[in-house]
Amino acid sequence: TTDPFVVWNLLEMLILTTIMFTYIGSHVAFHAQDDSYLQSWYRSQAMTLCSITSILIWTRMLYFALAFENTGLFVRVVFAVVLDLGPFLCCLLVFILAFSQGFYIFFHRDFQSDESHNDDQLQDTMLLTYQMLFGDYDMDKLKTSPVTMVYYILFTAFVCLTLMNVLIAKMNDSYARIVESANRQFRLDLVRVVVKLEDS
Repeated sequence: TTDPFVVWNLLEMLILTTIMFTYIGSHVAFHAQDDSYLQSWYRSQAMTLCSITSILIWTRMLYFALAFENTGLFVRVVFAVVLDLGPFLCCLLVFILAFSQGFYIFFHRDFQSDESHNDDQLQDTMLLTYQMLFGDYDMDKLKTSPVTMVYYILFTAFVCLTLMNVLIAKMNDSYARIVESANRQFRLDLVRVVVKLEDS
């Protein structure tokens, strides 16, 4: 299993990297006053990196929650669940890509049709398929043909019913595993956090 503190260290390295590139982008944008397009582009990239950095820094705050017994338990559970999501996400990605391409090809079967969704791009059908996971979809578009309704039924049966229930069962296993060793792990994390603060 992956040591959680390796992940925290990688997160710190990523934060420092994004801060460095944010500074570089801002510095170049400031000195590129003769080229308004270049200045605008570098400023835009710098602000994008700045927004990513702010998310990473707030996420890094969870590390210090490990020093408290109650919050540390939930951080460890979230970390364990995220690590266990790998196989699930692979299966989910396969289903999303499969049905997205199926919808896209079917929507574009008639090149002479004037239907509005014939102008949809592949990313639009991928978004439509992803929205089906949460029950947020355009039912009028799905009702255009019995084929799309069959796709919809199959997708909800395979993903929303089967995969999601497997995910819930896996999350329950992860939670039970973490709770079983919660007290011992809390003491270990507390020592690690204290040592890291003492060394810094």
